[in-house]
Amino acid sequence: MTIVSSGTLALQDAGTNSSGSATYFINDTFTAGQATNKQVEGDFIEVDEEENEETVTEELGTYTVNGFNTGGASGTTSWDASAQWDAPWDDENAVTPTTDLGSLGSGLTTTYTDGSSTSRTVRTVVIASDAGAPYGAPYFVMLALAGTSVPDTNNTFTQIVYGGLTLNRSGADHVFNTYGCTVWIWEVTASSITSAGAGTGTRTFQLVNNPGGGADNNGIAEEFGGADSSNVALSDYYRGADANLVAITASSNIPTSGEIKFSDFYGTSNVVVPSNIHATSMTSGTSGGYGYVNAGYLRSLQTELVTQGTVSDHTITSFDGGSNFLFMSIIGSTTNSTATTGNIDFSVKDSGTAPSNSGFTTLKIWLGQGSGSGTPSFTLSRTAATYTGYTQSGIYGGRSWRWTSQSNPNQSAFHPLTGVNGTSFYMEIT
Repeated sequence: MTIVSSGTLALQDAGTNSSGSATYFINDTFTAGQATNKQVEGDFIEVDEEENEETVTEELGTYTVNGFNTGGASGTTSWDASAQWDAPWDDENAVTPTTDLGSLGSGLTTTYTDGSSTSRTVRTVVIASDAGAPYGAPYFVMLALAGTSVPDTNNTFTQIVYGGLTLNRSGADHVFNTYGCTVWIWEVTASSITSAGAGTGTRTFQLVNNPGGGADNNGIAEEFGGADSSNVALSDYYRGADANLVAITASSNIPTSGEIKFSDFYGTSNVVVPSNIHATSMTSGTSGGYGYVNAGYLRSLQTELVTQGTVSDHTITSFDGGSNFLFMSIIGSTTNSTATTGNIDFSVKDSGTAPSNSGFTTLKIWLGQGSGSGTPSFTLSRTAATYTGYTQSGIYGGRSWRWTSQSNPNQSAFHPLTGVNGTSFYMEIT
């Protein structure tokens, strides 16, 4: 079950609650607008016969866009020629609209107070269609909230409803920051667009707090354990505490130490600890000149710009007791194009945690496939790696691990550790 997201909450059962009905942060109708011929482009790497690389900008799709957008300066829209979308539709992570979307639609309630008592503002909610998109998603739904690093949790919202289409926040394909906003993108089907109600006119929009479907717990002990004891205390419910009631992987709203309040538990659940901390598919990018002695996925620790490869999901929602870490790189590097062994580097970062050699036990990598099926090509223990921590005046914190002398199963002139440009591979940390 889940603890109620508002109202009466007690250490042990507070009595009857009525949270079986759906509750909403926004429950409104608005007039959807339409914009046509909205092109999105990206950068691709092409290699000529002499193995020279060049970056070529290509159209990803030309979309008909319906919905609502405030449009304008940074922080007021996610669809702007100055925005860059972190969607893996090109080689260089340079997905960009060629023109501004501008003001679209009217009459939508845009402001609300989320489950953590934080004021939020909806800036963009649109559906986009291009059945013939050459590289980008042919159909997608985009939601943008003002401000970067808005938490991707149920406290922000659980679902969105656009017309007759309902989408779960946890099912979003891409979540990223751009142009002063936090963005969620769902890649959907043509039938989903039909359900949403493509075109202009009156549409329903709901930002769902709790979808309902059964009464929630209004006692912390009933959710996390200890309801059969008469002497439980709130201090027993620190995340990861010795009492073993609240797992370290539970909602980061629940503190691990210091001040703890009843309101920290609104909307939280006693979920089963996942079997992995993070897993994602990637495509390899290459560098290092002739022979491509470096290959994999690489994102700068300082600028956060992707310089090699693509990744499906770079946000690690729970890592070492913190939330919203960014997965920055898996790079295989060899000393020359015919080396049979090399290094594997793995790194993560966040902006508020002092770096330490902790957070996971094992890194697994599957080469040449986009899933974690079968036996991994590499199973690497964190304790066997050389660790380096990075900081810069408290602005960012990075953690990097290097495993040396790893065998190169793909060894040949153009096959470094994690494959040639565009090769699929998959990683999992546990």
